[in-house]
Amino acid sequence: MAGKFRNVLIVGGGVGGCALAGHLGRGGLSVTMLERLETYSDRVRGEWMAPWGVA
Repeated sequence: MAGKFRNVLIVGGGVGGCALAGHLGRGGLSVTMLERLETYSDRVRGEWMAPWGVA
């Protein structure tokens, strides 16, 4: 990845990180996401996004 620049780096590929990456990517930004786990453990962790949180 030498020589390539990204607009945004997101650490954590949970519900919030994935939603943010998708929204920013659709907005034209180049996004890199880092996640330490290879599989997503399906459990509630208190992540919530308010409907008014994204214009």
